[in-house]
Amino acid sequence: MIITRIQSEDFLKYRKLDIRDLPEKGLITVGGANESGKTSIGETLCFGLFGRTFTLDLIDPRKLIRWGAARCSVTVEFKGRDGKLYEVTRYLDDEGGYGARLLQADEGIVLAKGPDDVDKRLRELNGFGYDEFIESFYLAQRELTTPHPHSHTIKVMAGIAPLTEVAESLTKASEKEENIVESTGKDFQDVAKRYHDLEINEKWKPALVKSRKKFDEARKQKASALSDLDVGASLYEETAPVVWKSQRMSKLLFALSIVAFTAAALFWVVWATLNLMPDSPQGRALADWLQAFFPTWRDQLQPLLQPLAWLSTAVFGLSLLGVWLMNRKAERFRAQAVLVADDLKKAALELAATIPATPKIIARFFRKKGVEPVEHDYHALLQEIGAVQQAVRGLSAKPEQLRDVTDRIDVEIAQQTQEIEQRLDVLDKEIKHENKRLAHADGLKTIQANLNRKLKDHQRRIKVNDTAVSLLDAASHHLSHRFNREVLLLAGEALPVFTQGRYKHLKIDENLDVRVFSNDKRDFMDFDETSSGTQRQIMLSLRLAMTQELIKNIEAGRQFIFFDEPFAFFDQERIRNTLEQLPNISADIAQIWLVAQEFPEGTVADYRIDCHQVTEELMTGRGSE
Repeated sequence: MIITRIQSEDFLKYRKLDIRDLPEKGLITVGGANESGKTSIGETLCFGLFGRTFTLDLIDPRKLIRWGAARCSVTVEFKGRDGKLYEVTRYLDDEGGYGARLLQADEGIVLAKGPDDVDKRLRELNGFGYDEFIESFYLAQRELTTPHPHSHTIKVMAGIAPLTEVAESLTKASEKEENIVESTGKDFQDVAKRYHDLEINEKWKPALVKSRKKFDEARKQKASALSDLDVGASLYEETAPVVWKSQRMSKLLFALSIVAFTAAALFWVVWATLNLMPDSPQGRALADWLQAFFPTWRDQLQPLLQPLAWLSTAVFGLSLLGVWLMNRKAERFRAQAVLVADDLKKAALELAATIPATPKIIARFFRKKGVEPVEHDYHALLQEIGAVQQAVRGLSAKPEQLRDVTDRIDVEIAQQTQEIEQRLDVLDKEIKHENKRLAHADGLKTIQANLNRKLKDHQRRIKVNDTAVSLLDAASHHLSHRFNREVLLLAGEALPVFTQGRYKHLKIDENLDVRVFSNDKRDFMDFDETSSGTQRQIMLSLRLAMTQELIKNIEAGRQFIFFDEPFAFFDQERIRNTLEQLPNISADIAQIWLVAQEFPEGTVADYRIDCHQVTEELMTGRGSE
């Protein structure tokens, strides 16, 4: 950055200030007595570029506005490192109003408006801000002391500012990550405790489901047994009388068949003897017997013998057929009675089974819920069922006897079913409750898994950040050593020039503490062992070296430097020698501003500005009066 013009109105001492036609290279002197406005020029330049001065800020704007004025303005025109001409203007009023504008003067393009945007764009254009400017290019009225080794300006000069900024941001990010890890860890422990408090037993739900299935099957079996028994009993009630009637009919038909057989045999024998063997002794004897008892048998009985024989034979055959049919019907009903007896046996088995047995863990659970096992004595009923079963099987049980037993079985099994349903209801509620608990546990497990992934992710970020910070620290350490060597080399070049060859070598440690080699003592001396004038010469050399490093690291190109009475404690010889050598120190430091009350005789300036105590307006350059 090279300053080409400075303008102001009602800023600090000057009602109007216009310094123009400034040379881009060479020595610019600003001279005058105390309170003549020399420092105001430097502070005007500083305010125009950065919105503040070395001694004053914007806390009380009235201190910057000239006495009696309501507002002020400052304009600084400069050539940037890109070779283009820029113009920055700042406005301030006594009510705190503050404005700024940045132009590309060559083309009249507004680049930024407002203090914040202007400051940001200026830093982008020039590569440095106010702090770097004050520590390098602007040496105000003060002691030339060693810069703080860890200041931001030194980091910028050393080229490690971006590294340290990144390292600091990573460190802050790690701190945030650690806070997140701590918070997440607490959340993880809280979720783990909540999961532990649930006391989930992985075997509990399977045991509940298995027991429920067992009870449900028992209920279904009992219901099926009752249904089959009720159907069988109803069937028995309907068929038993029919069977018994068939049995009686079979007996009657069997008796009829015997009578019919006897009659048929008699009729056929008599017919055969009389018709087939009339002359045989048996025939004559039978005829004589009939004649004696039935004199008219030949006319009335003999014609009927054969029809009666056939009729008796037919009755005999039909009777046998009826007996067969009745017996067959009875056998069919007897098979049904066997099925009814089996249904009765099945119901008896279900009755004897009572309530299904459960594992100890389920039994304890039932007792906890107030569901106690019920003892039943079915011994007498089972014996009665067995007797009725045998009677049914033999078709000897009376329907009302079977119905009475069936009703009693219905009552007892219904009670067992009620007990089973009570347990099923308890199991269903517990399974539903356990499902909710397991769902809640699964949710907690999911949260734990997510928190665990989050913990690992943030721990990995911390590790990555720490590794990056370590690498950045190593790189910064390396660059700091290189910076020290470069500064030492540059300061070593300037020091003999400023000290007229008395001191040629410096040592600078990491804290920028300085030791100087004395030709007289042939050894390095502590900084405090040298005279105050020599100390200032050493510090001037060191400052200029650091300024050159800053120019190189930010690629600032040609740069101006502003000295506000830095030689106040120099003797005339040191001042004269310093002024002679300053323009030759570095090609990068092209424009040198020097403020002093007076300059040694013979000082040659490329541009001269004279200040006076009574002057309120200062205008220099072409067109000035």
